[in-house]
Parts: sequence; structure tokens; C-alpha cells
Amino acid sequence: MSGDGRAEETMTGDDLGGDPPKERPVEGLSAEERAAGELAVVEEVPAEDSQKHEVDKASVYWNRQHFAADYLRGEWSHHPAAQARLNRVLGGLSREEWFWRRVLNGRSGLRALGVGVGRAATELRLLSTGTIAQYDLYDPASVALEAGAEVAAAMGLSDKANFICGDIRTATLEPESYDLVTFVASLHHFPDLDRVLEICKRALKPGGIVWTLEYVGPDYFDYPPEHARLAHDLWHGLDPALTKSWVPQLTLPSVAEVIAADPTESPASSQIIETMRRVLPATQVIPTYGSFAFIIFWGLNHDVIYDTEAGNRLAEAIMAIDTALIDSGALPHYFAYTISQKPGPGVAPMPPVPTAETIRGHLFVETRERPRR
Repeated sequence: MSGDGRAEETMTGDDLGGDPPKERPVEGLSAEERAAGELAVVEEVPAEDSQKHEVDKASVYWNRQHFAADYLRGEWSHHPAAQARLNRVLGGLSREEWFWRRVLNGRSGLRALGVGVGRAATELRLLSTGTIAQYDLYDPASVALEAGAEVAAAMGLSDKANFICGDIRTATLEPESYDLVTFVASLHHFPDLDRVLEICKRALKPGGIVWTLEYVGPDYFDYPPEHARLAHDLWHGLDPALTKSWVPQLTLPSVAEVIAADPTESPASSQIIETMRRVLPATQVIPTYGSFAFIIFWGLNHDVIYDTEAGNRLAEAIMAIDTALIDSGALPHYFAYTISQKPGPGVAPMPPVPTAETIRGHLFVETRERPRR
């Protein structure tokens, strides 16, 4: 389960393009293969005992999901209709080129830190622009990292990409040593947002930038009933050939099901924007839609949505409805980019980051009282 955007990734899920990913054993490569230097994956210190069980379980889950044939198709943001809308917002640029041109302004020679990179598709595309001289890429899912290291080698980027298997919360990072920190659909997997962001803030040079591409909607995908109802109403009016017609209604995951699959899935996603602004007050937010699309995609026949003309037309209509509902204020944005700058002596404020289209609507704010895990 995701929906975070690494397939837009998903973004929410990393689509590397080209040949489909090779099936890999969950346990990863052997010690002998690593020792032979086939992949530059460095073992990091284990997570703290209080976190280790959840991190280990999540790593097993994502080591599978990154190579599951149906994973990307289940991600609303991976569909061409969703990517086309995002490209319009970014002025026809890929998100990596947009960030390089509009935020980094074509700078080069930067040292960067990637947190929760998975297969590092977005990070490697950003690395290929030439803006980054060295990218330290952290993730606890070893198999995903190994696949990313293989791609880096094929792209000729192995000397610039340092794949590190571990939890950023237990890493030893030199203070004020990075120009850039990136979270691509990964910050929402941390319950202790303040702690993680403070770690990254300390590691940033004055004037350094944090870029997040995140799900900022309801924690554990616990959609408010009034949000889910809009998706339910449309789902019941669709041609059954376009839906998971073998179920009688749009079926959404329960909080218990989300936690059982991945205990790190969105424990505090609704607090990301507030926390970013508290830890790094010079934070700009660019909402990127997705609430209606995310919810209704749970009930669609994803093969039909991708492989048929009727399915693609429906996906385009869903993106149009999603935009209209959010622009009108009927639904909030569930996804957003944030760009934050660390202050320091002599650091000039970062100018507003431009988008090609005016983005209307409001971000999700949790108003319900419910116990926190």
C-alpha cells in the first residue's frame, strides 16, 4: 500500500522505465556477492530497538512491493493522465528538471542526502542532471537499494551514488555537510517527524534546501467519510468492466489493514506541513492534488484503466474531477511538494518557486479527535 507518490512516481513507486525489474529474492544478494563489490551498498547501524521491529517489517514489505508486477498500476499518480496533469503544473518539465531549473537554478557540484530512497529512481534522474556531485542514498530496504545500485552502474553514476542500507535516525551525519536533502514519498513513513527533520537540518549547510514530495493526507489512509463518500458515489455509477466488479462496493483499507501491511505507512502524514514549517520556517508548499483520485483508484480494475481506451478516458476524467473538487474547496489536496531553506548568516531568502499554473484549493488538515499510535 502506498499512494505516496513514489510512483508519479509513484512517484508513488519508482518507475525506472525500460525493461521491467528483475525478480529478486526478498533476502537480497549473498554476502559473497556484496563482498565481490558487485554493488556498492554500505551497511549502516541498525535502528534503535524501539523502532527495529517496525522498520524491519516495512523493509520486507517494500523489498517485495518494489518488484511486484501490479504495484505501480495501483498507484494513481503513476497513470499517464496523472503525470500529464503534474507536467502541466510544472510547465511541461519533469519534476527533476523543474527542481533543478526552478529551485536550484542550474547549480552544480552539490552534496546531497536522500532519505528513504527505495530504488532511487527519482534521485538518480536528479543525479543525471549534473547538479549533484555526491548523493548519499539511505533506505532500510536492501533489495530495493541493490536494484538502484545496478541502475546507477548502468547510467554511469556509481562514482556519485553512495547506497547506504540503514535508518537515517541512527546514521552519523557530519553537521553542515550537505547542500540538499530529499524525501521522495518517504517522510510520511516516519512517526517522529520533528526528530527526523532536526537530524536533516543539522546536516544541512546554511542556505541548504530540503525538498519533499509527499503524501500529506489522513494518517494511515483513514479517509474522512465525507471524502470517501464522493468516490463511493462515482464508483457505483461506473461501468463494472472498469472497476473491481467482483466486490459489491468500493472497498477501502482499514487502519488495521494498513498497519498490518506496513506499520510505517503514514503514521503522521497529516502533520508533515505543520512540522516542516515549525522546524524550517522558510518553507514553501506546492499542493499537487490527488485526494479523489487516490481514494477511487482502490476500486478500479487497474489493467483495464491502463490497457484500454475506455480505461484511459476514465483516468483522464478522474483527474479532471479531482482537480475540480479540490479547486472548488470540496476536497483538500492530499499531496504536496515542500521546499525549505535552512537559515544562516548572510543567507538570502529563497524567492517564491514558480509553477506554470495557479494551484487553488487547500491542504488537508486533520480535525478529528482520535488516539495516536
